[in-house]
Amino acid sequence: MQKHRLDDLSPMPKSSNNVASSLFNNLLDSASSYVATKFLRTVHPFFQKKVYGLVVASPDTHDWALRVRHHFMMEFNSLYPTTELELETIFVTGGPGEMQAALMNHPLLIGNDSGRFSFALTPGYTESMLFDEVRFMLNSSLPQIYCVQGALTAPFNKVRDGIAGVHNAMMHPQEYVDALKALVPDLKRIAIAQTAYIDHKDERDMVQRQAKLITQAFTRANITVDKYLWDDKTMNEDDFKRTLRVVDAVVTLDDAAIQVHRAKVIELCNAYKKPLCASELDSVFAGAALGCGITRDTFAKPMLRVLHHMMFPRRRMVASVEIPMQHGMRYNLNGVVAQGIILSDEDAALLRMKSIYDLDIISL
Repeated sequence: MQKHRLDDLSPMPKSSNNVASSLFNNLLDSASSYVATKFLRTVHPFFQKKVYGLVVASPDTHDWALRVRHHFMMEFNSLYPTTELELETIFVTGGPGEMQAALMNHPLLIGNDSGRFSFALTPGYTESMLFDEVRFMLNSSLPQIYCVQGALTAPFNKVRDGIAGVHNAMMHPQEYVDALKALVPDLKRIAIAQTAYIDHKDERDMVQRQAKLITQAFTRANITVDKYLWDDKTMNEDDFKRTLRVVDAVVTLDDAAIQVHRAKVIELCNAYKKPLCASELDSVFAGAALGCGITRDTFAKPMLRVLHHMMFPRRRMVASVEIPMQHGMRYNLNGVVAQGIILSDEDAALLRMKSIYDLDIISL
C-alpha cells in the first residue's frame, strides 16, 4: 500500500526530557518487574497511602468514563498492589453552561472534604475543557488528566499548568479511500456521518477538520461524498435509510453520536448491505466491516503514565501523551460479509491478516 505523509495531521510537539524523567520513563516502561515497582513505591510517598481521585462524566461520556475508571483502577492496582485507590464519579447533565455551574457548586470540589482528592480524570472534549475552566475559576491546584479522541485543537497541544492527558493520532484520510476501494472496487459514492457540535467550538473544529480531510481524499479519487448530520440524541433513522439507498458505503467519525447509535447503524448497514467504515475500533468489534484507530479502553494505561509524571516528583508542567497512529485498517470478517461484500477464499484469507481479533491490535 502506498505510504502517505502526515503533514496535515502533524502530532503534538514533543517536550524535551531531562535525565531524571528519562530514568523514570524507563522504570515505568518496565514497571511490571519487581525491582521497578518496589523502587517507585519506596521513593515516592504519594503511592504509599490511600489515593483519592475524581472522574467527571456527562451523558455523552458516561459509558466511556465508567470504562476508563475500571481500566485505570486495574492498571493502578497492578502497578501498586499495596496502595488503595478510590475513584468517585461526578456526573453532570445539560448544556456546557449548566455543566459548568454544576461543577462550580459541586461539594466534591468546594466542600470541606474536597482536599482529599489528588487528581481528576476527564474523558471527552467538552468535559475536559469545562473542568479546566472550573479549576481556573476556583483557583484549584487539583491536577487534571484528560483523554480525548484526536486532540488537534489548540487547548490540547501545548504544555499547561496542572493539566495533561492522552489523545490519539487519527488515521491518515487516504487510508479510508484505499481500504474501501479494496472492498468495493466500483465505489462511487459514500456518506460521512458527523455531528455539527454547535455547543462547543473546539470539539466541532476537531470533528469538522477530520471530516473535511476525509472528504478531500475521496473527492480526489472521484468519489462523491454526502454529508450526513446527526447527533447523540437522534440519528434520524428514516433519513439514514434514504442515505443508505444511494451510497455505496458509510464512514463514521469518533464522536458521541456513534457511541449512542452504534447498534442501530450496524443493523441498518447489514440490512441494506452497505459497508460501514468506522474511525474507532469499538464499532469494528461490534460488527462494522472495517475501521481504524483504537478502542476507548486504550486510554487508561497512558493516563496512568501521565499521573506518574505529575506525582513523581510533583510537577505542575507535564507533557501530554499521544497514542501513535495505528497502521492499517482492521476488518471484521463477519461484518464484511453481513454488509454485502462477496469474498473469494483468497480475499478472506487476506483480510484475516489484519483481523480485528489480532492480539497485536494496539501498540503503545
